[in-house]
Amino acid sequence: MNKITKAIMIAKLKGRHSSPKTEFKKGCQIRLGAILSKKTRNKISRGNKGRVPWNKGIPVPQEIKDRISKTLTGHKTPLAQRIKLSKALKGKNAGQSNGNWKGGINYYGKYAKIVLPNGIYLNEHRYLMEKFLGRKLKSDEVVHHINRIRSDNRLENLIVMSKSAHSTYHNLAINKKISNILNSTQNSDRIAGLKSHL
Repeated sequence: MNKITKAIMIAKLKGRHSSPKTEFKKGCQIRLGAILSKKTRNKISRGNKGRVPWNKGIPVPQEIKDRISKTLTGHKTPLAQRIKLSKALKGKNAGQSNGNWKGGINYYGKYAKIVLPNGIYLNEHRYLMEKFLGRKLKSDEVVHHINRIRSDNRLENLIVMSKSAHSTYHNLAINKKISNILNSTQNSDRIAGLKSHL
């Protein structure tokens, strides 16, 4: 085994990375793949912060690139091995055990979405209302946020309406806002100016 291969096979806990020749003379060495405690891993991490690897900036020779490329070209993991891996890893990296888990609530578009155990995404406000009512919502039913904050999914803030009642409610609210603007004394000069241009 040459020194470069040895450098790849052994991880160092102490000492400065300078070259493969001096790498093995300094510090404590441990074989890759050894099970380390969390405390030891943290120590290694803190010790290596800011250190420059011995091979930084050294270009990889074309001969080695060609060898790697040749080795990987046409390589396909056998079906039996893929099935075995799939069974071994099933459920290991899903849900809360996944490193990207953020509580199971995602924001795609306007509303908060939750992930059901079967992997289906559902609007959180609709899901909560269905649980509260004990039935599925009908296709013409809408869950309205009373305070108009879409992320506030408390049951006190949710109300079920038909689609037509919901659109009527919002249209009346818009018309009321417009009439309030037209009737306000602050805007009377601007409105008079606009009417003169019409």
